[in-house]
Formats: sequence, structure tokens, C-alpha cells
Amino acid sequence: MILSSLKTQLKKIKEQLQDKIKIAMEDEVAKKSREVMKRHLITDVYDKYTPGGKLPYIRRYEDGGLLDDSNIVTEMINDEILRIENITTDDFDKNRYLSKIIETGIGYTWKDSDIYKKQPFPRPFMENTADELENGNARDALKKGLKRQGINAE
Repeated sequence: MILSSLKTQLKKIKEQLQDKIKIAMEDEVAKKSREVMKRHLITDVYDKYTPGGKLPYIRRYEDGGLLDDSNIVTEMINDEILRIENITTDDFDKNRYLSKIIETGIGYTWKDSDIYKKQPFPRPFMENTADELENGNARDALKKGLKRQGINAE
């Protein structure tokens, strides 16, 4: 009887801990993920290429562009996995997402642009974001989120 009660208590504690992990993932880890992605968008994308060509090109930044928070989506896939994705679309084709084109450097269609002529011209901001998050930033954000909820994790 005591063993059964202990199992029930442990199950309840595990569920409560999982709830706190999910809250920290959706808050601190998601915020850190956006922050890291934005940093890589600046260093790996914008700093690596200045638009040029026959017609002037105006980059979008926070105003519907790659750095716009509404285009950096985070979503819990399950209890342990947070997905981060940049859903910025082409100005002229809203069904064409820019992140894969930028990441691989293939798929530019504006023939008068310099980057079209440089294909493939990969700027792997998503890969670099994932690497940085996997190398400690996500773990540190998770620990911060758990601490905010009263749990000290090492």
C-alpha cells in the first residue's frame, strides 16, 4: 500500500515538473530562441550581403521582414521540443518563404540582383541559431525559467 501511494506521489510530482518545464520552454527558452535567431539574422544574413542590382531594393527589418517578431514563430511540438521558425514571405509571392532560400542560398528569382548571380550563396542563420541554442543557451534559459518558478536546476 505504501509503495502504491509513493508511485502516485511521484507521478504527480513528475507531472508538476513537466508543467513547469513547459512554461519555461514557452517563455524563457522561446524568448532566448528569438533573440539568438535575430542576432544570427543580422550577422549571418544582413551583414553578409548588401542588396545590389539595377533597381533599388529596400530591406524589410522589423516591419514585416526577417527580424519582425510576428515572423519568428515558436511552438511546442511535444513536452520536450520547442520549434522555432522564421515564416517571412516574399514581397510578391506570399506562399514563398524566404528562410529556406536564405539558408541554402538557392532559389533567388530577381534576375537583376547581385545575389541571384551568386547562387548558391548560403547564409545559414537557422543552422547557426540551432547550434548556438544546443550549445548552452537553451539550457541556460530553461534553468532561468525553472528558477523563476521556484525550482533550482543544475
